[in-house]
Amino acid sequence: MIKKIAIFAAAALMPLLAAGTALAHEPRDIQDYNLVVGFLHEPAFEGLLNGVSLRVTKPAPADAHADDGHAHGSDTHADTHGAMSHEPLESEIPVIFAIAAEAEDGGGVNVRIGTRRWNWAPQNVNAANVPGEGHAHIYVDGEKLNRVYGPYYHIPKLSPGDHEIRVTLNANSHNDLTFNGEPIEATTTVTTSAAAHDHASRAQDAVEADAAMSIDVAAHPDPLGGYNLHVTPTGFVFPDWNAPGEHIPGDGYGQISVDGEPLNRTYGEWFKLPALQPGIRTIEVALFTNDHSPYAWRGAPVKGSVVVHVAEDGNDHGGHTHEAEQAANASAQSRGAAATVGVEGLENTLIVEVTHAPSGAARAMTLYADADDAGHYKADFIPTASGRYVFHFIGNIEGVAVDERFESGVGTFDDVQPAVAIQFPESAASAREIEAAVRGAQDAAQQAQSTALTADASAARARMLGIGGIALGAVGIVFGAVAAAIALRRRSSAN
Repeated sequence: MIKKIAIFAAAALMPLLAAGTALAHEPRDIQDYNLVVGFLHEPAFEGLLNGVSLRVTKPAPADAHADDGHAHGSDTHADTHGAMSHEPLESEIPVIFAIAAEAEDGGGVNVRIGTRRWNWAPQNVNAANVPGEGHAHIYVDGEKLNRVYGPYYHIPKLSPGDHEIRVTLNANSHNDLTFNGEPIEATTTVTTSAAAHDHASRAQDAVEADAAMSIDVAAHPDPLGGYNLHVTPTGFVFPDWNAPGEHIPGDGYGQISVDGEPLNRTYGEWFKLPALQPGIRTIEVALFTNDHSPYAWRGAPVKGSVVVHVAEDGNDHGGHTHEAEQAANASAQSRGAAATVGVEGLENTLIVEVTHAPSGAARAMTLYADADDAGHYKADFIPTASGRYVFHFIGNIEGVAVDERFESGVGTFDDVQPAVAIQFPESAASAREIEAAVRGAQDAAQQAQSTALTADASAARARMLGIGGIALGAVGIVFGAVAAAIALRRRSSAN
């Protein structure tokens, strides 16, 4: 029973998991190797999935490039609007491409993108290029607005008047695609009017879903800033042609809000979020019908959320922003090396022992390699108690012996915080607190049962003693009567 309650409590906290990784790490040199250690997700909270993050690098050979083939988010790759400075990339496939734009009465614009011989691949953004797949970039009046990850995109609240909408197809690495030397792009003009109402903010009656409906939300930090939002609905589908339009049960879009303020809609499972203001931010996605009414299931709004921690530089230093790699490069440069490369294969030569310092509880864990980030190793676990943690690495790095302890705290990496710090509107007990409460209740119940049994036994003994006394009294009366009779007989005989 205790185990089931503890698992339920941990699962209930899982939607709060932030997708970003450590904001604080501890770097350390071992001969020519640099280790950078911290929690996989920071701030680290009790009861939420987390893990050990270890990055190991070494000086790159003189003829090697610092770039390992992945986009690292360097400012040299993007201008102030996020537009890539890469040269156009010639497509191997003759993609057919067209767009249409329709203005709404609230100043918004819905853009439809038609393609053939093209695969939308938001899950592969910033990865290696694959012919015939990628995403799009959308521009309004010559200024880049955002990336587009599917055939529909909503532009919220343009000023009244004529606007030029331009969309380009782009490879996974963000290169503008061309075919026969010509850009694969399309342009249209749309006229917007003064806002009559805002679908995102006006009150609407909820539409009860016909079947169970829910949504999961995850936010993956993007190397070039902001987040790649991934939503996974159940009992709901995004439109293939009706965005927006007449109500079709189970069909519609997601309304994205940040800290309660409407941001935009998503017409698909992926959406590129811009850089957010520093601090702890709550990203929420609520499901709406095509005609702008919120969905409900069993009377409750159908929505999901995720909490992210944005650093002062505007980035959530996630697993692909390479903040730790930059720290390692800085350390390498201080030793006279121009750049570093990740050390691979250490999942076979290193283990990590994780210790909760206040209690002394420890467990040895195996490391696994991040397939998309050479030199980055992880060990997943859920910290079920707050406080200081020690990560003890044992083994070898390319033959160099390793026996290093990294302890959380000031100047290193974050301690684990109680989950109550991010709970709202009411605080929920942690799995550890629930387990302790259940054990306390069980102990109290056992004590009460023991006391009751003792009382019952005492009462039973008292009843037995009472019955015994009555019996003895009765025997005494009988003996008394017999004695009196014998005495009378003797006196009669004497006379």
